[in-house]
Amino acid sequence: MTTNGKITFFVRSLGCKTNQYEKDVIAAQLSEAGIEQVFDEDADIFVLNTCAVTAEASRKSRQILRRMRRKASDAIVVVMGCESELSDLTEWADLCIGTTGRNLIVKQVLKLLEERGYDLSSIKETARQYAAELASGSQDNTANMFEDPQVRVTPSDSRAQLKINDGCNNRCTYCTICLARGPVRSRQLDSIVAEAADLVRQGFREIVLTGVHICSYGDDFPGQSPDLSQVLKSLNNIEGLTRIRLGSLDPARITSEFVANMSQLENQCPHFHLSMQSGSDSVLKRMGRHYDSEKFREVALMLRSVWPEAALTTDIMCGFPGETDEDHRQTIELCQEVGFTKIHVFPYSRRDGTAAAVMPDQVPSETARERTQEMLDLSERLSAAYCRRRIGDSTLVLLEREISPGVGEGYTRTYLPCKFKLNQFTGNAHPGDIFLVNLEDYEDGYLLGKGSLCDSGEDNKRFYI
Repeated sequence: MTTNGKITFFVRSLGCKTNQYEKDVIAAQLSEAGIEQVFDEDADIFVLNTCAVTAEASRKSRQILRRMRRKASDAIVVVMGCESELSDLTEWADLCIGTTGRNLIVKQVLKLLEERGYDLSSIKETARQYAAELASGSQDNTANMFEDPQVRVTPSDSRAQLKINDGCNNRCTYCTICLARGPVRSRQLDSIVAEAADLVRQGFREIVLTGVHICSYGDDFPGQSPDLSQVLKSLNNIEGLTRIRLGSLDPARITSEFVANMSQLENQCPHFHLSMQSGSDSVLKRMGRHYDSEKFREVALMLRSVWPEAALTTDIMCGFPGETDEDHRQTIELCQEVGFTKIHVFPYSRRDGTAAAVMPDQVPSETARERTQEMLDLSERLSAAYCRRRIGDSTLVLLEREISPGVGEGYTRTYLPCKFKLNQFTGNAHPGDIFLVNLEDYEDGYLLGKGSLCDSGEDNKRFYI
C-alpha cells in the first residue's frame, strides 16, 4: 500500500523471456513516473503480464488475477499480455491492455488514481508530461509497428533480456501466440544498439536477444534490411559486452550464410535453441512447420561444424493430433541423434481458434502424458551425458548468485548450470562477474568445480566453450 506518501506498484509476469522483458519495461515506466516499486503484493497497483501459450498458462493467468482481485479489492489491477489479448478479463481488472498499446498504461494508471481520490502530490508534473509523451506514440497503428519502451530498462535478472521484435507470421496450427501478438514488427537497429550499450554501462555482461520470432527480424523492413545477422554484428562491436545469447531459433530460417556470419563473432555464445516440436515429418506438416527432419539435421550439423561442442536445446510437443507411436519413436530417435543438452517438453494443449483444435484423431491425454514423461527422461539422460563429457574442461561461468559463503552458481557459455567454489577469491562476488571454472564433477543436474575471477579482458575473449 501507499508508503512514505508514495504510491506503490507490484508487477508480475508469466511465461516467456519476452514477457519478462515487457514486465521490466512496465516497471521502469511506472518508476519513471514517480510510482514506487515493491516486491510483495501489498501495493496500490498490481500489474500482471499474462501468458496464453497453453491452456494451463491461461488458467494460471486467470487464477492469479482472481486471487489478486479478492485480496486487494481497492487496488488498481492492470492486466496485459497474450491472455488479455485473447480473452475478456474485465471482470477482474480495471485496465486491460493486451499486447499492443502498453505505453498507454502509465497515463491511464495516473488517470485512475486521480479518479479514485489518491493523493498525487508525490507525482511530479514532469512525470505527467512523461506519461503523456509515452502515450502519444501509442495512439495509432500499434498493431503494425514495434512499440519502443522509451525508458531506461533495468533487468531483474543477472542476464539482460533485450526484445528486438514482436509478432509472428508463421501461423502454426497449434499456436495462439500469432493470434495474440499479430504480425511481425521489428525494432529499429539503432534503438537495439542504444539499449544494449546502456545495459553494458549498467554492468550487464550478457544479453539475451528475445522476441516472439527473432528469426523474422527485419522481415517487415523495406528490402528486409537490416536482418538478425546485422543485429548480432552490431552488438558484438559494443565494448564491455562479453556474451550474446540468442532466444529460440526457427530451423527453417537458419542458413549456411547465417551460421558463417555468427562464426565471426567472438561474443556469440555457442548455445542454440532450435525449436523442433517433432521429429516426424507427417506431424511437422500437420503442425504447419516450414521444415522437415532432414532440414533440422542439416542445421544441427552446420552449427556443430563450427562449434563441435555447441549446446543445442529444443522444444518438443507430445501428443499432437494424429501422432502415432511411430511418430513418437521418430522424435526420440532424432533427439538422440542430435544429442540435445536439454529438451523442453510440453504435452499438446488444445486451444480454441487454432486449426489443430478441430483436427481428427486427438490423442488421449494419458497417452500424451506418458510420451511427455518418456521425453523428459530422455532429456535428463542426454543432459547428463553431455555434462559428464565436459568434466576436466575449463570454462567461463557468469555468476548468477552466491548460494552459500564461497560457493557460486551460474551458467557456462553453452548454458550449462554450474556450482563452483570461489577459489582464490577473497573479495565480494557480484552477479554478472565471470569466473574461469575448472569442471570436476556432475551431480543432480549441475556441473561442479572451482573458479577464479576472470578479470582480464583477454581471458574473457578467449574461446572457452
